[in-house]
Amino acid sequence: MMKPFLVVACLHFFSWAMAQTKDTIRGNIDYSRQSGSFYFDEASSRNFDQYVSIQVNELLRQLVSLSDETPSVSNPFLVNYSFNKTSTGMGMGFGLGYATSHIEDVDQGNERETSNSSINFRMGFDKKSTFAKRWMVGFAIDLLFTRAKSNTRSTQGTFEFTSDNTTKGWGFGPRGLLLYKLTEKIYLGTETSWYFQKQNTESTTKFTGLPSEKSELKNSSFAIQVPVAVFLTLKF
Repeated sequence: MMKPFLVVACLHFFSWAMAQTKDTIRGNIDYSRQSGSFYFDEASSRNFDQYVSIQVNELLRQLVSLSDETPSVSNPFLVNYSFNKTSTGMGMGFGLGYATSHIEDVDQGNERETSNSSINFRMGFDKKSTFAKRWMVGFAIDLLFTRAKSNTRSTQGTFEFTSDNTTKGWGFGPRGLLLYKLTEKIYLGTETSWYFQKQNTESTTKFTGLPSEKSELKNSSFAIQVPVAVFLTLKF
């Protein structure tokens, strides 16, 4: 009779001991500290602000119906991206621009076809800082890389003329930014730059019945880009 009683007593004691152990472990955990550490880790993961900018001059031209006499924008960088440290505003910036065109025309039996393409890339140090309530300024030092191709083919009767041009270039210089905050995440801004650029253009021309001719042209420039390009910027 004693054995069943001892078994039941042991089971009750074991259950009580396990419950006390769980309560002790639970009581040693500082939940406020754990939740605070989780919050700190989540907040510290946002060490950088990111900015994506798109040049919107052509869109604005359509919206406000600007005349054809309005000068075109020569800034080739259509898309820009940068990431900046939230505490100091320092970071890196990148810009990319690509353009292509194809034209065919016929004038009094003369058929002419022209194809053009160009790509521009820049990268460098970028720093942004806010002032007043809605304004942000920035400063950058960029490295530039350029590549362009142009091909022209003209025929008139049995005569044909072809011209191929390939341009490679590089450069560097400072850039200034000015942005106005429309909302917490959306900015509208512009930029100005003072770039030194060096380019090398190789050309090949050929007439029907004549050997092809090759030439090379090297040039350099140090020009200011006026702030006429408008960029719509998203911050995230």
